[in-house]
Amino acid sequence: MTTRSPVSREPAWVRAILMTIALGFLAIFLVLPLGVVLHAVVSGHIRGETNTVPLHVEILYNDFQYQSAFAVATILIGIALATLVAKSLIEWHAGRNRQLR
Repeated sequence: MTTRSPVSREPAWVRAILMTIALGFLAIFLVLPLGVVLHAVVSGHIRGETNTVPLHVEILYNDFQYQSAFAVATILIGIALATLVAKSLIEWHAGRNRQLR
């Protein structure tokens, strides 16, 4: 007969509570601050340092420069559509190559 280690002698619900507390601690004190910093860097919300195209459109719109905001938004839509077309063509080409093999 095998002997169980002292850790496994605890009931399953006690182990579940301890694991929940440990994972909650990791999430609150390690993962959450890292996510906040990465979000600030990626989203470009560092005032006076970075500016993204959507933020630029918003700034133009709030400054009542509607024509400029519309022009930049139209360019952004064009880039998005071009990206979708390129993705579709690459997927179509990859699927066609798979069928030929």
